[in-house]
Amino acid sequence: MLSPLSKELKLKYFVKSIPIRKEDEVLVVRGSHKGEIGKVVQCQRKIFKILIDQVNRMKSNKTNVFIPISPGNVVITKLILNSERKNFFEKKNKIKKKKKKRR
Repeated sequence: MLSPLSKELKLKYFVKSIPIRKEDEVLVVRGSHKGEIGKVVQCQRKIFKILIDQVNRMKSNKTNVFIPISPGNVVITKLILNSERKNFFEKKNKIKKKKKKRR
């Protein structure tokens, strides 16, 4: 489940998209909830959807329910970096440098 990065993050990490994880901050860019910003609460890999804390609706019994959104319809604005993601960026940058040298 990949999501594209914002323009600032693309320039910083030299990567267009990255797998989305819990606690990343995202901006919805398509659909009826366009423009809403929030943190990812849950990634549902079985149905390929994410749940965002600011995107919800009220049911008839007055309980709030998160609305599932496709990860392609959001842009990651803030990353939670851990060792796995740092290794991911390092590997990507090494591959790109090798391709440039071959040309």
